[in-house]
Amino acid sequence: MRLSHNIPAAEYYTQMIVGLSPQVRKVYGILRYNNEAFSAWLDHEEWNVDQKLKSFIESANSGWYAEYELPISSTRKVGQSGLEAELDRDHLLLRNINCAEGQLFFIVQCSPVSMSTQNYLNASEKKLIEQLLRGIINKAIEQREKDLNLLKRLAKSSETSILTIQALEQKLEQRDQYFENHLGQVLRMSIQRLEKKFGVKINYARDFLKALVDHQGPMENIESLLEQEIELASNLALLGGENEIHLHPSMLKKVAQPVSNTAGTETLKLGRYTKTYILLDRYEKSAERVQSAGKSIIGKHIGEYCEPSISNAAITDALNKHARKIYELFERYPERWPILRSEFRSIANIMEKETERRRASGA
Repeated sequence: MRLSHNIPAAEYYTQMIVGLSPQVRKVYGILRYNNEAFSAWLDHEEWNVDQKLKSFIESANSGWYAEYELPISSTRKVGQSGLEAELDRDHLLLRNINCAEGQLFFIVQCSPVSMSTQNYLNASEKKLIEQLLRGIINKAIEQREKDLNLLKRLAKSSETSILTIQALEQKLEQRDQYFENHLGQVLRMSIQRLEKKFGVKINYARDFLKALVDHQGPMENIESLLEQEIELASNLALLGGENEIHLHPSMLKKVAQPVSNTAGTETLKLGRYTKTYILLDRYEKSAERVQSAGKSIIGKHIGEYCEPSISNAAITDALNKHARKIYELFERYPERWPILRSEFRSIANIMEKETERRRASGA
């Protein structure tokens, strides 16, 4: 559906008059634009204005005409009485109706018989029809131009709002960029200290810095936020013979979660088994992700789904170094690490070898 201001004026008002009353039979709508160009419609179709019609609408008076008196007809009648001629005058010419685009002219053919009395229209009824049509058209022009002005104001307001929003977005982007740059400087200084503390090279990509900018947790001390995760990652890296770790956005999700007192108490009880316990926890979580992905529980896949990822060789080396402690932790915590126990063949091999070793040594 087109809005009224998107419909040419001649078309819009012509179609409006066509639908007003069954009394209306045919409507010629002509618009003379302010630049002297013409546009015309006959009922629902566009129509050409010839020079005869232009001359007629510019010189004739408003009023009622017979079809043969108009330039739209090629027929002429002669020898009629005054009454006969008057009864034939069923075409109303309305002239010089001003609108924003220019001047409107209408030739409206009406039924010569009154819809209410079934008699021929008399002079007073024709005058009433003329007044009603002119009044309706003027009112429609007024409303259409009000709607157009309202839309212009809305468009201007929308344009202003869009510019305001764009300016705010630009300021927010500048602020975020400044914050990201500042946070990047703080992070680099923190990483330098943590690298010295844990003896590993710490790398991060821009996605980690962006995640840190968007982090919802407390930002007072970045080092304390990351130290626990970096310590764990560095321990695992060094156990696997590596000296480099990568910071991932997922680490921030972990540090944002509160650590329960039970977990803290458990860690304190572990003593020299702490690193092994953390190692098994890490591999179990990775095994859960591997299982969810529908893949087999093998060293290659567990290493791939670790955070950060590690090689299969590093996993094998770490398991061999911790074999005795893994055996003892499995004995102490029979409900933990169920996937590693039942699905990971490397763990099964360690448990078998350690069982044989203990049996042979009498332990």
